[in-house]
Amino acid sequence: MTAFRQYLHSFRLGEKFWTIFLIDLLLVGSIAIIFSWFGGYVKEQSAALMQGQTPQEIQQLLMNQPEQLASFMANLKWFFVISFAGSILLLLFALFFYSWSQGLIWNLLREKKLTKSTYWRWNGLNLALIVPLLLYGILFLIVKLFFGFLFKSLISLSPTFYFRHSQLLTAVLQNLNALVSFLLMLVFFIWIFLIYYVFTEKYKAWNSIGEGFHLVRLHQKKLWKAALLMLLTAIVLTLLLWPVRSLVSSSLASSIIHVVAALLFLAWMRLYVVEAIHEPL
Repeated sequence: MTAFRQYLHSFRLGEKFWTIFLIDLLLVGSIAIIFSWFGGYVKEQSAALMQGQTPQEIQQLLMNQPEQLASFMANLKWFFVISFAGSILLLLFALFFYSWSQGLIWNLLREKKLTKSTYWRWNGLNLALIVPLLLYGILFLIVKLFFGFLFKSLISLSPTFYFRHSQLLTAVLQNLNALVSFLLMLVFFIWIFLIYYVFTEKYKAWNSIGEGFHLVRLHQKKLWKAALLMLLTAIVLTLLLWPVRSLVSSSLASSIIHVVAALLFLAWMRLYVVEAIHEPL
């Protein structure tokens, strides 16, 4: 099957696609609601503590009425304890829920079943991925800066032309930088998906990370073609969503639509990546 025929075939969406999408939607929706609630709670507690006064006004009040210092410090300490402990609990919840969702999704794709013992290994994998993700983040910034400098240099070769068409060239520069960022994100997701793909079979974190790199090298030609077709799909999807910005006045509704579109894209992308590496070299 040619790369383009395989690409077209990937849009034959079935039960797996919609199950993956619903799991992702549950994950993102639950985390967004809980984090939003906790953020509002912390904001309310902060407002109650400050009583509508600025830090300078609080400092002046405590200097004039030192007998209130002990009470204020006790309340402040309790506020920081709740904020810190709540943040830690929320991060753990996000990790556990994310691991559960990815375990379900990739076991579904590999036609396996997630168990209690394998679930906890997913948490270990996601913790092990922190270091490689930080390294990729550094590489991401370096590549972004390089291409940003390159594009800026190219469009500035003729200062006269640049100043005459500064608005157009600025827009072109922004879009080129956005394309580079998105392509780097696609590479990131492909790599992560391949790690999850291997991990579902072996359940060995560091070995799976290494084999993820190996699969990228082994299938690099097919994966680069797939990444470019994914980029094309994302551009088309963005153009289709463009009218939504003018039709939807609520920023919240617009954000929800874009998040749903992104989750649909990621659900399709998982299926496409798995199908791509199953094709003969």
